[in-house]
Amino acid sequence: MNDFFKGFGGALSGFTWILRPKIRRFVYIPLAINALLFISAFVLLRQYAGHWVASWIGEKNDWIGMLQWSYDLIVPVLTFVLYAAFVLIAYFLFSSVANLIAAPFNALLSKAVEKRLTSESVQYLEQPLLKEIVIMVKTEIVKLVRFVGLSVLILLLLLIPGLNMLFPIVWFIFMAYVLSLQYVDYPMANHGYYYKEQRQLLRCNRMQRLGFGTAANLMLLVPVVNFIAMPVCVCGATVWWRQHLYHQVEKD
Repeated sequence: MNDFFKGFGGALSGFTWILRPKIRRFVYIPLAINALLFISAFVLLRQYAGHWVASWIGEKNDWIGMLQWSYDLIVPVLTFVLYAAFVLIAYFLFSSVANLIAAPFNALLSKAVEKRLTSESVQYLEQPLLKEIVIMVKTEIVKLVRFVGLSVLILLLLLIPGLNMLFPIVWFIFMAYVLSLQYVDYPMANHGYYYKEQRQLLRCNRMQRLGFGTAANLMLLVPVVNFIAMPVCVCGATVWWRQHLYHQVEKD
């Protein structure tokens, strides 16, 4: 459990970093992008989520009705599970778009935090801006494709009576792993470690990864806090990287 709390604590440390005077100016643009997209997500979810779930339940009503003895139990549970699935997937998709748009600014924020974390001179991989943008976009697309593929497999749980009630738990754990990779990307990419190296490193630190992802997940699910989740998680991931992961890579 110690490793779990290393990751969890790293994520939470981001709250203290976004308030520091020399860091705040790097926070404004990611914060504005995140807030704008989350407001858009909230408006769309409020308008369409309930209608979509009600429509889906209506289409399956005859099938559910065959189970007369459990109709009153199945409908509320199924409604909750479907609504949760719709909301969680929509939030992640909006979060992915926000991270893609804010990627260059998040990279600068991560550098600003890391430089103040250590007394050492921090050396970053310097390359043309256009090349950095191309790498960022390609990485985000690869992540999104993998996310959609794995999401489809997990969503199959919704079709299996009984097991569909496990969906929120399985999805939460899945999202924890996704978000940890999403945010550790910024400090690692600044040093020239990209998707393949990131996955290898996190595979060796599964409990830390779960801890960080759990904290990030909770931030996204809490109203108001989710507006500032992106810059907080970028700062937190940088602290986590520098204190617990950086030296593992350097030894290699």
